[in-house]
Amino acid sequence: MDPDNPQEDKEAQMDTAHTAGDSPVAWSGDASGRGWSSLPDLAERVNRLFETSLTVDPGTGRVRHHSNDDVSSALVLKGIRCSPSNLSLIRSGRRDNPTAALIAGLAEFFQVTPMYFFDPVVATQVEAYLDLRNENLIAQARATRAV
Repeated sequence: MDPDNPQEDKEAQMDTAHTAGDSPVAWSGDASGRGWSSLPDLAERVNRLFETSLTVDPGTGRVRHHSNDDVSSALVLKGIRCSPSNLSLIRSGRRDNPTAALIAGLAEFFQVTPMYFFDPVVATQVEAYLDLRNENLIAQARATRAV
């Protein structure tokens, strides 16, 4: 690393910042946000978010899972290119190299840290939190309907 070349230093920091623990996943792209190497557990983790992140339908008061359309629409509103079919490809495991913006957008939508997608220890902690959050949401929805 050349101390007189700040661009080289910045690129090295990006490589390090996007590598999680012992994970083989690393940033290998450019400033456009493209270039994640394969995220082998991506489909499983995204599906887990869909399974464990519930919402209350304002029209019916019933608890339901988010759909690909729900998530895609929210991401597009934030300026992140994502279609329901793109989410379907990710969830099926046929696409495992999302942009950094998409990873950040998914994390924000589901209210988890982006490290959830990279670090198995963090993933376990987040999933325990999601389970507890869902129990509370279901209890609140039942209490609201009972009133």
